[in-house]
Amino acid sequence: MRVNVSAKFFAAALVLVSSLTCAQSKAVINANAEGNKAYYLQDFESASGKFELALKLATESENSQYRAIAMYGLARTSAQLCKISSAEKWFRESIALREKLPDDKYALLTQNIVEFSRFLLANKRVEDAVPYMSKAIPLLESLEIEKSDPVAYLNFLDSYIFSLQKLGRTDDVEKISVRALELRTKYPGQSAKFKPDPYPSTCPEMGR
Repeated sequence: MRVNVSAKFFAAALVLVSSLTCAQSKAVINANAEGNKAYYLQDFESASGKFELALKLATESENSQYRAIAMYGLARTSAQLCKISSAEKWFRESIALREKLPDDKYALLTQNIVEFSRFLLANKRVEDAVPYMSKAIPLLESLEIEKSDPVAYLNFLDSYIFSLQKLGRTDDVEKISVRALELRTKYPGQSAKFKPDPYPSTCPEMGR
């Protein structure tokens, strides 16, 4: 009888833990979704609060995927709010964490790296941005970006080429220009599906 009671107690405990975990996961997902909604409505203060809540809940439930997602959300909203140091911190931490995780359906290491490079360019930190752009290119190629959005990829390559030119890296410009010309020739007159949201380029902390 003791064994049966213990077994029932253990089973009930498992159900309770499972229910709590499920509830925590839903709360994290909801907080993140609300953060994204506020972000796209350009209510960045509200978005920041929702992403902070998502990070807190994800940390408490030991959900590393959503920790990385929430950090990424905080990075982007901090950038939009001109909280430059905070944005850089969250971008770097989200990338460091995502490098340890498998890509999620809508959360990719590549995305974090590309956005961080765009943030750095908006800050006029070309030399800091270029290594991240360089790192993103093979990742984008592995995702077969040419099949899904060739012109968005071309736009990214053009930005990379422009950045390399600023640094006087002519040999690298020539290499990347070959791939850019290939895409330009294959997809004339097409538009990019993905159009990135611009980051502010006149924040007080910029140009450090």
